[in-house]
Amino acid sequence: MNKAAGEEGAPRMMGYYMAPRPADIQSSILHPPVAANNFEIKPALVTMIQSNALFHGHESESPREHVHRILELAGSLKINGVLAETLQLRVFPYSLSGKALRWLNNRPPRSITSWDELLNKFMARYCPPSKTAEWRKKITHFEQEEDKSLRDAWERYSDYFLQYPHHGFEKQFRIETFYGGLMQEDKCNIPFRLNPYFDR
Repeated sequence: MNKAAGEEGAPRMMGYYMAPRPADIQSSILHPPVAANNFEIKPALVTMIQSNALFHGHESESPREHVHRILELAGSLKINGVLAETLQLRVFPYSLSGKALRWLNNRPPRSITSWDELLNKFMARYCPPSKTAEWRKKITHFEQEEDKSLRDAWERYSDYFLQYPHHGFEKQFRIETFYGGLMQEDKCNIPFRLNPYFDR
């Protein structure tokens, strides 16, 4: 007697292999267990995240600033029995859209087991060595823009270091690069005004 389709060892119909299976449709994040029975992500929080901290994966977006926003939002939640890392893992997927969300969903099912692992993968994807080289070039080739004040120049220069915190540049090099990129009129009295910027 022939075995019914679907039983072990029985032939399967072609449609079985062409249709997605439940095992293939799983979150890429393996969430840790939560001791709090009443734990849930409120719809209001999801709305707030998607209104103020949505990351699409565009070149113009800063992955580092995005992570900071998520840490601030998750840090504003205090739930007994729920670790901060658990909250971060739970809310992070809601903060992604478009190709950034597809990137996360395309990770192997249940392959991400901690916040640090998720953060490392996210930064490796959206802040690769090529991006680091780009920020490094902006720093080493810094020039003050025309019609921009010394303060404007400093704000732009300091933003490069915020986007590239692993720069490794010594303070002396940073001072010399900033000074070298300024227009002559701002260089005249810069020794009296430079230290307050770099001592912040």
